[in-house]
Amino acid sequence: MGLDGLAILHQDSRNWALYRCVKCASRLESSGAQAVCTSCRTTFPILHGVLDTLVEPNEEVIREMKGMAREMVGDVEGWKAIKVRLVEKTPELDELRSQTANDPGAYYDQTLMAFEQALRVIDGQPQARVLEVGADKGFHFLKRFGASRSECHALNLHFDIPKAGDDVPWIQKTLGDMNALPYANGVFDVVLLSATSHHSPHLDTTVAEVARVLKPGGVALFLNDQLSGWLKFVNTHTHGRDDLIHENFYSIRMYHRSFTKHGFKPQYLFSDFYDRKLSSGNISRGLRFAAVGKLLSLPWRNQWFREFAKSKLVWPAHLVFGFPLNAVLWKPKTPSPH
Repeated sequence: MGLDGLAILHQDSRNWALYRCVKCASRLESSGAQAVCTSCRTTFPILHGVLDTLVEPNEEVIREMKGMAREMVGDVEGWKAIKVRLVEKTPELDELRSQTANDPGAYYDQTLMAFEQALRVIDGQPQARVLEVGADKGFHFLKRFGASRSECHALNLHFDIPKAGDDVPWIQKTLGDMNALPYANGVFDVVLLSATSHHSPHLDTTVAEVARVLKPGGVALFLNDQLSGWLKFVNTHTHGRDDLIHENFYSIRMYHRSFTKHGFKPQYLFSDFYDRKLSSGNISRGLRFAAVGKLLSLPWRNQWFREFAKSKLVWPAHLVFGFPLNAVLWKPKTPSPH
């Protein structure tokens, strides 16, 4: 079945058993153009097919949304209006790639290659129930899951909905906070975060929430996240985002500690994107630590060294250079004994 068929398959209605109230954790039910908590009776509007659970966002969420509003519309006070916007069209992947500064396409090449690499590790998880937290504009990752008939859910602080109707109605879209996911316990087979978790002001809470909504035996993908590194302080770099947006540089130790604390068995991946860069020696000068990359590309052509480095030097690269995080987190089918 193609994606057109999936649109018909998934557009009927939400499975409300998957959701829970962000105020009291009780079940939600549909009530016309809104959802209602069956216990505290809090109402959550549904606008253009997007369920809004950010009816009472905390100050940290508001700060992030104000930064996004200033980037999008030039006014921090427009943060409520940007939650769901009608736009003429959403940008195609090639358009997004062409807008990347310094190294055109590098950001999207990197994120997509990391995603495909992780998919190979988890063997695609066919016909899974998938949640993407911080879903990307074009739903490029979820479309990949959708092609294998997975049930797809997207959560973010903001969504653009095309006026022309070329949206993907089979992706169930929800406005929500990654630190208070509006979903019941153990309902997803896969939870994906790409370049997202570093925006959380409380990393451990985010990891705990991901673990909570995953089924036993499920898998979480933390991909394309920036890390702190011992040498980053001598190599200045600006992230280019509004100052109100949370741009945290957590260490690999902080991630690992949180992953294991919440029962995950992490598998850290050496990015295929950087493997390709080092193998070819085609390293743009604008990249951080480009000189180091150029030097490393010489021994990288030796197959033995390349395989050794990819398996043994990922952790040192995270610690020293803040090498981007790509982690596959396995949730055991049975809880570990204490």
